[in-house]
Amino acid sequence: MRGDIANKREIKMPTATDFLNAFRHGFREKDASQLDALTTDDFVFTSISSGTHRSKTEALEWLVSGDCISIDDYEIIQDTDDCMAGTHTGSGKDWKVNAFFFAKKVNGKASEWYVTGVSVNK
Repeated sequence: MRGDIANKREIKMPTATDFLNAFRHGFREKDASQLDALTTDDFVFTSISSGTHRSKTEALEWLVSGDCISIDDYEIIQDTDDCMAGTHTGSGKDWKVNAFFFAKKVNGKASEWYVTGVSVNK
């Protein structure tokens, strides 16, 4: 039957874990394609602790730069159609942080990402 709802595929919206996995994949594999697909064209990444604001292009370049090696230990606090928040660890060659993130979503894509971290002895 044409128009039968049972025959239509439900569109799965990305979860907060999907976004974090895209960041982790980018850091580990030096491949920004997953995060690129999950962000709006006017995406902005803000590191509150360092005071940096990156456009989408700058954020994707940073993702594969090697500055950050990985993020792990995700704890999702909020994950709705319009925002997500949680914590994770992050590590580089000579640093490690416990981080808090908050992001705004528009039509299933991240439009703004904010992160702040507290340094941990490595």
